[in-house]
Amino acid sequence: MNVQSIAVVIMLGTLCSPGCQSIMGSRDGMTPFLCAAQAGDLEEVERLLAKGADVNQGSAFDWTALMFASWKGHEAVVVRLLDTGADPSRISPSSCSGLRLRRQKQPNSTANCAS
Repeated sequence: MNVQSIAVVIMLGTLCSPGCQSIMGSRDGMTPFLCAAQAGDLEEVERLLAKGADVNQGSAFDWTALMFASWKGHEAVVVRLLDTGADPSRISPSSCSGLRLRRQKQPNSTANCAS
């Protein structure tokens, strides 16, 4: 992973505090749906999907709900997003798919997004 990719990952990790208070306002593209996925709020994810949220919508940094949920380790949200049609092959700016981000967070994982 290069320095630019690491900076993107660090920045994305700080976009939302508990309750998903975006530090950049609407410029970062963190919609209620993306915030719910990032927070692991399955009930809210399901409610927003039922209201028509785009399961493959990306933030201003082109991270999807699947990427946020995967990165944070929210297994139930990941499964629901995949069941709803989330694209597991979509690539983030750090060259990771949502599922690869999850593998990278696993203990003893050797997954590297740059490889």
